[in-house]
This record gives sequence, structure tokens and C-alpha cells, in this order.
Amino acid sequence: MTATKEQKEKALEIAKKQKINAVWVNEKGEFFTTENYAMLSVGNKKDKVAKIENK
Repeated sequence: MTATKEQKEKALEIAKKQKINAVWVNEKGEFFTTENYAMLSVGNKKDKVAKIENK
């Protein structure tokens, strides 16, 4: 999936607060700090999750 501009902004905000390098968002708009939890939330379907990196 492709994250919206708003989702990207929110994900970067979360990443900065948590001091992590990436945040994942699923098609439902839920945010995760680990890829495993994000994948579990969508039944392991990679096309339903987007990774937003804090560069």
C-alpha cells in the first residue's frame, strides 16, 4: 500500500518521539513500531502495509 501524506507525517512524528528508524502503517490506518505487529494485523499480506523511514 501507499501511505498518504498525513500518514507519513504522523509516522515520522511517532518515529521521532520513540527514537526509532521506521514506523509501519496498515491499510486501516493503524501505526506500529515493529514490522512483525504490522504484518500480524493484516494476516501477513505485505501489500497491505507501508514502511515509513525516519531519515
